[in-house]
Amino acid sequence: YVMVSEDNALSGVPTRVVSAITAFYVVRKISEGIALWAISKTVFRAYFLDLWNLFDTLAIILVILANAFEGADFATPGFNAFVLALLWLKVLAFLKAVNLQMATFILSLMKIVMDIRFFMVVLFVFIMMFAE
Repeated sequence: YVMVSEDNALSGVPTRVVSAITAFYVVRKISEGIALWAISKTVFRAYFLDLWNLFDTLAIILVILANAFEGADFATPGFNAFVLALLWLKVLAFLKAVNLQMATFILSLMKIVMDIRFFMVVLFVFIMMFAE
């Protein structure tokens, strides 16, 4: 772990690395869109309305916003935590494509989360009722 301060020569490195990776994903998503549009508009629409692709696109947009508004009131810790959660979902999507057993496990977790979503809404309401 490297401490990064304003006086340190490495102070802008994490932002530049994230910007480079984000630029790669933006170019990749645009090229995917162009290729799928050339195949068929129906395939294009089905691909980009898939849940994992929506997470990917939303993560890219929010990382761009987080970098653009770094240090502003807009970039609160809650917003940054949400962006980080989307980036971890992106890692899960990658792992799903790498290993068949991991894909089965991740798809099982998604099914479980979808089955308990209404319980989570009620639990969230109860937690908010007793929060300060």
